[in-house]
Amino acid sequence: MSWEKRTLEDVADSLIAKLNEDWLTLRWRSSSDPFSRFLVDVATAQPTVSSAPYLSEAKELYLRVKGEGRSVRFAQAADRAVGYMIKLLGDRPIDTYTRAEVNQLAGLERSTFQYCKQERSDDVLRKRLRELADERRRFGYRRLGILLAR
Repeated sequence: MSWEKRTLEDVADSLIAKLNEDWLTLRWRSSSDPFSRFLVDVATAQPTVSSAPYLSEAKELYLRVKGEGRSVRFAQAADRAVGYMIKLLGDRPIDTYTRAEVNQLAGLERSTFQYCKQERSDDVLRKRLRELADERRRFGYRRLGILLAR
């Protein structure tokens, strides 16, 4: 197997994983156009040069790999999902879609994937708990909790 073929297979596997992840996060509504409320003016988007396949090509690859032995509805759902995305964001290389665009389509906030842990300063509480535990060695966590609450 040549390195070019292996590289193409790696790219295809990556695309399949990305499509699977995107389709798992999308939630469909019963209306005929579930993404109409997320319409965004993409005319101001900067064009980028990419060697990645276009979304429509990635969909065809996905259906070839994952669609074998599946019902017609599987292909129809994929066509519908990709069709809405292409309609709203345009058919372009898959690595040019931003996380913000995909989150907007899925109705997710940015913080869903960019959670920042908040540091809590509970040093005083820990110190007092250790003092109580040293004084009352036979007390368990429940009794120590009651003493802390006083």
